[in-house]
Order: sequence, then structure tokens, then C-alpha cells
Amino acid sequence: MDIKEKQSGTSVKGKPTLSKKETVI
Repeated sequence: MDIKEKQSGTSVKGKPTLSKKETVI
């Protein structure tokens, strides 16, 4: 799930990944 969301976010903009990753942590 983490990898999928990370790839999706990177594909969308590449910045939301950091925000999403921080939220997960």
C-alpha cells in the first residue's frame, strides 16, 4: 500500500508523497 500510494503521488506531482509519508509516520 505504501509503495502504491508513493508511486501514485509521485506520478501526480511528486510532492504529496512527502506529505502522505509524513502522515503515515
